[in-house]
Amino acid sequence: MGGISVTNPDRGIAWNFRLYNVDPSLPVLPLRGLFWFHDEETDGFVAVQNASEEFISVTPRFHIAGTFYPLAPVSLASGQGFKLELRRELRPLGLADVNAGGIEFLYEGPPDALKAHGVLFNGRGFSAEVDFSPFAEWPDRHAVTLRTPRFAVGRADPALGLPARTRFDAYLALHNFNQHDLAVTVTAGYQEAGSTQEHQIPVSLAPGDTQVLSLHPYLRDVVPEDAHWASLEVSYSDRHNGLVAALVSVSRDGEHSIRSVLNWVRGSKAEGWLWRADVDYNTFITMLNTDTEEARVVVSLDYHVNGVRYSYDLAERAIPARASDAIDVGQVIASAVPDADGDVIPSSVSFGGYSVRKTSPSQCPTLTTEALLFNRRQRTFLSFYNTCCGDYVYVDPFQFLDPVGFNGRLIVWSCNFCSGICVEIVQGITYWSTNPAIASVDGGGNVAGIGPGNAVIWAHFEYPAPPRRCPIEACECEMRTRDDDTPATPFELSVSLSPTSVLPQGSTTVTVSTNPAVSGVSISLSAVEQGNSGGHIHLGRPLGSFSSSSGTTDSNGQFVSNYTASLFGGTEIINARANTANGVADASAALTVAVLSLFQLGPGANYNLVGATPTHPSNHFGTLVANSGLANIANQYAAQFPGSILLYNDQSLIRGGLFDIAATWSTPHIEHRLGGNCDVSDSSVPSDRWAALESIFIANNASFLREPGHWHLRF
Repeated sequence: MGGISVTNPDRGIAWNFRLYNVDPSLPVLPLRGLFWFHDEETDGFVAVQNASEEFISVTPRFHIAGTFYPLAPVSLASGQGFKLELRRELRPLGLADVNAGGIEFLYEGPPDALKAHGVLFNGRGFSAEVDFSPFAEWPDRHAVTLRTPRFAVGRADPALGLPARTRFDAYLALHNFNQHDLAVTVTAGYQEAGSTQEHQIPVSLAPGDTQVLSLHPYLRDVVPEDAHWASLEVSYSDRHNGLVAALVSVSRDGEHSIRSVLNWVRGSKAEGWLWRADVDYNTFITMLNTDTEEARVVVSLDYHVNGVRYSYDLAERAIPARASDAIDVGQVIASAVPDADGDVIPSSVSFGGYSVRKTSPSQCPTLTTEALLFNRRQRTFLSFYNTCCGDYVYVDPFQFLDPVGFNGRLIVWSCNFCSGICVEIVQGITYWSTNPAIASVDGGGNVAGIGPGNAVIWAHFEYPAPPRRCPIEACECEMRTRDDDTPATPFELSVSLSPTSVLPQGSTTVTVSTNPAVSGVSISLSAVEQGNSGGHIHLGRPLGSFSSSSGTTDSNGQFVSNYTASLFGGTEIINARANTANGVADASAALTVAVLSLFQLGPGANYNLVGATPTHPSNHFGTLVANSGLANIANQYAAQFPGSILLYNDQSLIRGGLFDIAATWSTPHIEHRLGGNCDVSDSSVPSDRWAALESIFIANNASFLREPGHWHLRF
């Protein structure tokens, strides 16, 4: 973990750019964020980088009042980036007067390759950051909550070193990327008379709506005058994470800003890479207990002396249900109180890292953690988001391949994402077998091989004791027994495709190989979609078919089949499984289904691009001939009728193939598959000019069909 911090006290700037890891298991997804201009002097930019080792193509788009405004695509080499300057890009789009909206980055390339982070500033005290998160959708509605354990409210905390008269107002920016209304609940938590209170604010967002809420009018008669901080949750229910949000507290004189990180992650453990406390700096470590019961927490401050790592453990503290708590690191060091081991942090130590972990009554992941590092002299404030995704649980071993009569034991491990430390779970586990006649298991995880065949052993972990359950469900171990002691046949399985890229409904040869070569191995083939590929930002893509989906390897250790791709451009994953009496082996390969040499039609002076939707956000890809013809048509029409603008609707998607307008994986678009078509709207063309425009079509080698509301062009 780490980050790069940028501060400029003279201009009131304090930004923290995180260092992101790359997860190749994630699908290719758009990144979404928002912007808003606090005043006429506010500007901003988004820093964008290709974190992969391959070239990618990035298309930025503004989302304003439900309409997407795409910019020209940008090609990025490995490690390369660019800066999207907000006002500079808005002006040519005719959006100079727009004060807020959404920003989306579409890209084609490897999974999780694109990283982005946005900042806003006015050069005299207002400073904010915007996180960009990948779009996601789920089969069913999800309860989604964005959280922060602290934002500044009312009179400034004296520990910040600001003038006593300083007061903060918080601003919450929300943008709805969905095509439907979104009901949002904003919950502010605060302390009053020693107990936690909550105040809810209902917010309704129309499709494409951006709202910047000043929270002061909602909280001024609710939050006590002596409260310096409050927590915030932004909750909604949907099948998409279509809401993006940002939160910043700004002093009323406009000279100071404190960012609060809104994120959906909770954990039972967290690690922060930095605290600092000296004559100028101090750090608050803040925690929000989102649970409905008390959480007991231990915070450790780590530091180094002469190259040796030490850890100072603060006394266990109780955080009431739905409450926040904060550690003043400078105060801890100044107190010189020994911890349980008799250690104190030397006064010469001024920085280190820290960890937060729950100790009881449960290990449910309910903590949201954040750190505020501030400089009292320069009056700069940096926020660090530190919460991990809690624990993951797994069963060891995940598979037994042993003869009948074998006895073994399953161990359930709980591992922390932050530290990588794993501990064995010995309580709260229920085991059962799907086929006790083949493999049995007792309450201690002891497994016995009873008869030949396959069985799955499930381990269900609940904490704390029932009836309360945490979101960790169950783990499994596959038990395969056999009636002899023949060892499993060792081989590696691989899949190759020839070619690796085909047209929609094109065919490729699938070759499954064992290494070393083993004949007579049973092979099964299947295909799955790579979600959100080919310009389709929705799931459920129909797949192609195999000439033979199962068979056995030949004397060369190979099984060969042909695969015919679907009608849709994108990526289809070919999976192979080798089934033997002693185990299974899996392999896969990615097939690109695409019409090659399609190029995006960029903005033009005499035409506008229309028709983009959340499920098909980039709908203007065509051949060079088509794109050149469309530019010429618009220019010639504008020359004949000055000031006229043509509206270009759907061409093709980035990989071509069937373009399902309604996201149902079916027509009505019969064509629009190869990049040679475009629908030209008649809404901007007076009827007395239709004949003139049709003559321009013909002059540019574009045949056309007159259809309701548009001309369907063919180049």
